[in-house]
Amino acid sequence: MARAKGPGARTGKIGKAISSLIDDEGIKRIITVDAAAKMEGEKTGSIAEGIGVVIGGPGVDKWIIEEKMVKEDLQFEAVIVKMSPEEAISPMKKEILDAAVKTIPIVEKTILRSPPASKILLVGVGNSCGLPNVIWNPSSIDLKKEDVKEVKR
Repeated sequence: MARAKGPGARTGKIGKAISSLIDDEGIKRIITVDAAAKMEGEKTGSIAEGIGVVIGGPGVDKWIIEEKMVKEDLQFEAVIVKMSPEEAISPMKKEILDAAVKTIPIVEKTILRSPPASKILLVGVGNSCGLPNVIWNPSSIDLKKEDVKEVKR
């Protein structure tokens, strides 16, 4: 598994890292997991599956990975959790944590579609702002507290 090192808000040089792993480890399938901007009317935490490399930013890393994947004829799939741009740069909301947990069986199902003994790379592309490098208990993550205002009648 490739993942950005926390707790800073960085993703590193993921394109070069994945390209090296493909060469060094003989990877045959890549599954990318990331957040994506939701469209108007979509719920925060909704999950979508697709094909491709899900990486935000200027696109250089995505281009490096996709070029390598085409050259090596690799299989690739993506799982995304939808959120607003504001939610992407704020402390995590409960809906997003719950969605992250729901992505686990989706990723497992994707892995199980691979032939036995396939070399698969699971890439968590998003930044890890505020998260430690190892999370043993997801309930220990500090979630954003929603402001609740009472309406006087």
